[in-house]
Amino acid sequence: MRRRALPLALLPILLVLAGCTTRGPETAGGPAAPVESNSTVARGDLAFPVVSSVDGVAPPAAGDLTVRGANGVTVMADSANGSLRVGLGPLVAPVGGIIACGSACNTSQASAGMVVADGSLISHHDLALNALGPEGDSVVYFYDQGRQNGEYLQWSDAADRFQLSHDTEILGEALARGPVGTVSAASVPNGSFVFTPALEGNEMAVYLRGSATLQGGSATISFPPEFAAVVGAGAITAQATLTSPAPALYVSEKAKDHLTVQTVEPFNGTATFDYFVQAPRAGGEAFHTVR
Repeated sequence: MRRRALPLALLPILLVLAGCTTRGPETAGGPAAPVESNSTVARGDLAFPVVSSVDGVAPPAAGDLTVRGANGVTVMADSANGSLRVGLGPLVAPVGGIIACGSACNTSQASAGMVVADGSLISHHDLALNALGPEGDSVVYFYDQGRQNGEYLQWSDAADRFQLSHDTEILGEALARGPVGTVSAASVPNGSFVFTPALEGNEMAVYLRGSATLQGGSATISFPPEFAAVVGAGAITAQATLTSPAPALYVSEKAKDHLTVQTVEPFNGTATFDYFVQAPRAGGEAFHTVR
């Protein structure tokens, strides 16, 4: 008997009807294996009338239906309950794992409990790691230098904190409820590490410090270009402290790119001094401490 091919437009109808089926007779050996594209499903295996007409043409009352998959659509038949499953695939479920692949699936890639995806993993809700416990480390690995377990984001249960294996760049504002600081790579003699907190204040500021020498009672310090580039609008403060004998000093001029220091009395000799400059950081004008 001649078989009629069902167009792809029918696949969503088949999928909806498949969800409404009742279980038919069991078959030996359990559920049928997935069928390839262009597979033929016997009408006798289906526990319901599939269609009464396709594009106005009524199919024969008896005979087989040819179901085709195309354009990434996978058709799966289960004769045990008379259902058809239509989806985007291929999707393979080896023992204990799941593989979603764009072309041919390699089932050896997934061991028990693994989910392997060729493309992106996107979640529209929570993503839980080690959700059922027991309490312990959880790690997200990133491919690096030929290794699947290269760089990582880890929750360290022993240290009770998150750890990153490399540098971190934050494109927006970073906030911390607790203190922010640095841990020294070197340990002190008793084996402990040195923790130093970050300097904090009520503004976003940058600083410059150094040493200079007076010539004829004055000195001008030109700021490095990289410092001058990040100085924003606002008041600049500066201090100068003598480190050798000379009359008292004062800051006679401040600008975004230089600082001038002079003695309060005429002085023709040379003397050394230290300076410290603080300035608002460019881009931090909208920073607010009270929110």
